[in-house]
Amino acid sequence: MEKIGIYGDSWADPNHGHDFNPQLAKKAWCNRFDQVGIYAKGGSSIYFSYQMFMQTHERYDRIIFVATNPGRWHLPVCTNNREFHLNAPGTVKHFREQGYKQNNLTMTADLNSKLLALEQFYLELSDFATDQQICSLMIDRVMAVRPDTILVMSHNAGWFNDWSLLSRYYMPMCESFGSAYKIKIDRNHGVMPYPEKNMICHMTAETNEIVYNHMLHRLQHGTWPDTSFIIQHQHTPEYYWKIS
Repeated sequence: MEKIGIYGDSWADPNHGHDFNPQLAKKAWCNRFDQVGIYAKGGSSIYFSYQMFMQTHERYDRIIFVATNPGRWHLPVCTNNREFHLNAPGTVKHFREQGYKQNNLTMTADLNSKLLALEQFYLELSDFATDQQICSLMIDRVMAVRPDTILVMSHNAGWFNDWSLLSRYYMPMCESFGSAYKIKIDRNHGVMPYPEKNMICHMTAETNEIVYNHMLHRLQHGTWPDTSFIIQHQHTPEYYWKIS
């Protein structure tokens, strides 16, 4: 049985989208392989994935690399021997105002200084075109080291691939609930207007199963399967998102 190494952000993080529910985490598309190593963290950068890949890829027979938004700051914010990947100015602001409490942290002068600096970097210094060029070099290196790598975009279709996990699976997943729920999608970032509750990797368990089957087909046959599919959810949106 082949060993699979998976690298990425929240779209490949089994612990993202719920309150640390082990039963839900088992249903993540990336957790369904028999032998797998997962190096993915919510909010993390392409540099994080690249770094993990360079350190561990030799342990695995096959590689799945989920490339995130290249505009993310490369490094996590470190405090109390913990790492927090903060991927946008709004994320940094929320963490500075509320998130640190939710993570049982004390807002020290050092932590506040780091958060303010990172927020200002995103607002004043970050340049997406430059970031994309830098991240392209990292992905080129990944493909040079492991040419058989399956490269998937998380939500930036049109960069290396003409589709992403967002466009191929997330959008149809939301639309499958029907217009009666009046669910609106931020098509730039793939974020619902509601907090996730019982999701995994931003997707329902039912959608994760489809993603897994498609990834498995790609690994076994070298091609992607027919992308026309029907998602049959066992619950209403209120189960998956904190709508009320």
